[in-house]
Amino acid sequence: MELDEGLLRAVPDGCVLYTLPNGIKIVRRKKHEPIDAANLSRQDLERLTGKENGAKFLPGTTLARIVEMTA
Repeated sequence: MELDEGLLRAVPDGCVLYTLPNGIKIVRRKKHEPIDAANLSRQDLERLTGKENGAKFLPGTTLARIVEMTA
């Protein structure tokens, strides 16, 4: 699977990143993508990583890698 990170990043939130051969669609949800926590206040970090809006991947994980793992 060869995915172009730039093209994936251009996909808006809630739109399809990739369609599997069986028709299942992988949808982009920015709220689950890695965040840069280095310059965030504790309150912002808690908000961005909490149960409702939480990033689900480690910083440095590319969107292409997330699609590959999901597929």
